[in-house]
Amino acid sequence: MRDPNHPAPTQRRIAVLLRYGLASLYAWVVADRLGVLGAADNPAVVWGDFDAFLEYTATLNPWAPRALSDALGYAVTVVEAGLAVQLALGYRQRLAFAASASLSLVFVTSLVLFAGLAQTPGFIAFTVCVGAVSAWLFRNATPMARLRPSGVAQ
Repeated sequence: MRDPNHPAPTQRRIAVLLRYGLASLYAWVVADRLGVLGAADNPAVVWGDFDAFLEYTATLNPWAPRALSDALGYAVTVVEAGLAVQLALGYRQRLAFAASASLSLVFVTSLVLFAGLAQTPGFIAFTVCVGAVSAWLFRNATPMARLRPSGVAQ
């Protein structure tokens, strides 16, 4: 009989797929920014180099001086590379999912506010945000057996 305090095999598989999917996306965007995937005119390449990414970062942060905007671009890249590794290894998953959800929510908000909704359809940030929030909620879910008072029949 299955332990009611542990997720079912299907739930574990879904969590693993979410985790590896997010890790792959973060690794992909970092590789794109660093030019590993080729030039910006290649299919599936958005930035092609870090300078193009920093230009777009400045667009999404018009309130910030350029030096601060560039620092944000570097910081976000380091955080996303770290999240890719952390999620791939499964280390401190709740923290990784919460950080991923927060980071993508900030990006989506900046995208909508400063680039406009018309510029957002090609960005996968919405999917990343929903995936990270879903994974975080899934990891923080309490199995129903823990919610029942002791002695109550199942």
